[in-house]
Amino acid sequence: MKKNLLFAVMAAGVVAFSATVYFQGNSASSDLLLANVEALSGDEGVDDCDIFTYVRDAVENYSEPTRVTTSLSTGGTIVVTIGGIDFPISGGGEVGVTKTVRYGICPSKDNNCCAKSHLSVIQEL
Repeated sequence: MKKNLLFAVMAAGVVAFSATVYFQGNSASSDLLLANVEALSGDEGVDDCDIFTYVRDAVENYSEPTRVTTSLSTGGTIVVTIGGIDFPISGGGEVGVTKTVRYGICPSKDNNCCAKSHLSVIQEL
């Protein structure tokens, strides 16, 4: 009985050790695989650009100035009846705003990196 218990404990230890080595080996190989993918995805000189954060072979710049116009208009008529007589009241209006802006772009350029967050930048001129 003691031999069977000792054998079971030793077998459980071997299984636990094997699983630990297996999972640690997979983590290291996936890190190596990611490093290889990043190395193959860029040219020399931009290998240090994180492909999730930067656009490879691009430089931060802005578009030509662009005029953006936004307007809102409204109108309508309200009829008020007093003593059987209708009194129409009409009204309306318009509000508009025009701005000149530039937005972030990443034009191609060798051996450079452009932050992807730059693409969402809008500058008011």
